[in-house]
Amino acid sequence: MILEPQEITLKDGRVCTLRTPRAEDGAALLDYKLQCNGETEFVLSYPDEFSLTAEQEGAFAEAQAQSPDSLMITCFDVGRAVGSAQIRFDHRDKLRHRATVGVGILRAYWRQGIATRLMELLIAQAQARPGVECVTLEYIEGNDRARALYEKLGFRERCRDEDAIHLRGGARLALIGMIRRL
Repeated sequence: MILEPQEITLKDGRVCTLRTPRAEDGAALLDYKLQCNGETEFVLSYPDEFSLTAEQEGAFAEAQAQSPDSLMITCFDVGRAVGSAQIRFDHRDKLRHRATVGVGILRAYWRQGIATRLMELLIAQAQARPGVECVTLEYIEGNDRARALYEKLGFRERCRDEDAIHLRGGARLALIGMIRRL
């Protein structure tokens, strides 16, 4: 699925572009993922666990753009990827009533309205898809900013997977599932 480019004015006045990334964005996507994964413990990988190349990242983005069951949206600030979100729809009968979303933003762009806008776009995609009744997501315990955003958008906690996340420093955290009925 493809989102046509649209501009977003951040709270600090910067103007960024939201759009579906393509193959030529592979290097920007890889840089974003490596930086994002190094800035916070609230993602599922460490930067040194990434082995994909820029070409592979670009190929993945291109495959997502061509898929009828997935939409990836990246926020670009003058060509630099600074945030990304994705929604996935399942074609299997038992799961086609739900969509799954995820979002990540670089630390320098937190609290600028990007995550809210990305989530609104993904929720709108879910609402427009026939048969989709709810949107689900997961976040790591302690990510209070994310929880507040999701609750603001109508998500409610549906489950806790205790001890699901083991940080290298020894902490063990829950993975918390949320749901928003449409």
